[in-house]
Amino acid sequence: MRYGWLLIVLLLCCGAGTAHAVSAFHPDRDELMQYDISFLWFKRFGAGSLYFTPMDKPGHYRAVVRARTLGVAAWLSRHQERTYEVEMVRDDEGWLLPLKTRSVSIKGPKDDRRQRLSEYVFDYAAHKVHYQKYHEGKPFGEEKVLEMPPGQRVFDLLTAFYNWRLGKFGTLKEGTEYRLPAFTKKGLSDIQVLVRSRKDHRQHDEFPADGLLCLVRADEEVFGTGAGELNVWINDRTEPGLVQVKDVLGLGDVWARLRSH
Repeated sequence: MRYGWLLIVLLLCCGAGTAHAVSAFHPDRDELMQYDISFLWFKRFGAGSLYFTPMDKPGHYRAVVRARTLGVAAWLSRHQERTYEVEMVRDDEGWLLPLKTRSVSIKGPKDDRRQRLSEYVFDYAAHKVHYQKYHEGKPFGEEKVLEMPPGQRVFDLLTAFYNWRLGKFGTLKEGTEYRLPAFTKKGLSDIQVLVRSRKDHRQHDEFPADGLLCLVRADEEVFGTGAGELNVWINDRTEPGLVQVKDVLGLGDVWARLRSH
């Protein structure tokens, strides 16, 4: 099972409703968020975390998402682990932009761990994005070079998330839709975020009635699921307290709950 959907969970960790301010975020401080993940009859199917830290070079930062299966679920999924890492830089107007993203999948027993990696490198001077896959540390297939629109800021999931926390996208408002430009291996693609109206929110009674409920749609590569959509409930502290990933592997929904921040 892939864990791209966990990144969307963390992307929407802040943002705000009509009665909320964007949550406090200090990019020069370390920060850690932790999640519990349930699926089918597994109450603790897995665990996830998001760590943000400034790098040695001023204006440069690193964010890392980790997700892994636990217990019997770990045995059934061959002890799968997933890491997504982003190196980013802050531009002259205060926006965080991705420099390099790396997605690593590791699975197998301790004596036979197998690694697959995909990497995007953003070349802003040449308006190019370079995409390459690796198997066991060696290049797999040809490098793809994607065109980056001149003059347009592009994001990955985590730079979009942290720019939101810095107030660059404003506040979330009920009944509105947002489109965030991001890259997949096929080129430029939008992540769509629809903030459900209060009436629509009340019809989803599996979520708490307060806060905000968002529907998110994105390319299948981003989510790692066939449905390509999920619901995110944002609590009064502007944190994603509960997330529903729809129709994972055609078997059912995955739920993620914020454990600590």
